[in-house]
Amino acid sequence: MYWDNIAWAVSAVLFVVLVAGVIHLLHIRHLLNQAGSIQVALRRNDGRWKNGIAILNDDTLDLYPTRSFGWSPSRRARREDINFELHPDRDGVQIVTLILPDDRWHIASSSGEIFALLSWIDSAAPSAEPTMA
Repeated sequence: MYWDNIAWAVSAVLFVVLVAGVIHLLHIRHLLNQAGSIQVALRRNDGRWKNGIAILNDDTLDLYPTRSFGWSPSRRARREDINFELHPDRDGVQIVTLILPDDRWHIASSSGEIFALLSWIDSAAPSAEPTMA
């Protein structure tokens, strides 16, 4: 009787952990499937490197650490508030420092993805682009 209760408790805990893991993986997949998503490594000025996802929206850059269960971005910055410093390429990995009004973030990824990010920062928002009537 005692061991049956322990077995049920262990099974319930394993089931909850499995469901949480599946939900987390589906959330990461959802983020990576969004248009303008880039898989990056993120680091604050004094922190450690973490895997993350940067999403280039119309007017904002959203940064999501992949090891977080949060549904909202850990940092959101408006396009016009972002300045950057590009660092030399190191073995195919490009690092850029994003200078925000109240913070600095280092982002590392492949050269192509970093240059896509820098192009997005320098370009005008889609609503500001001229359209032909």
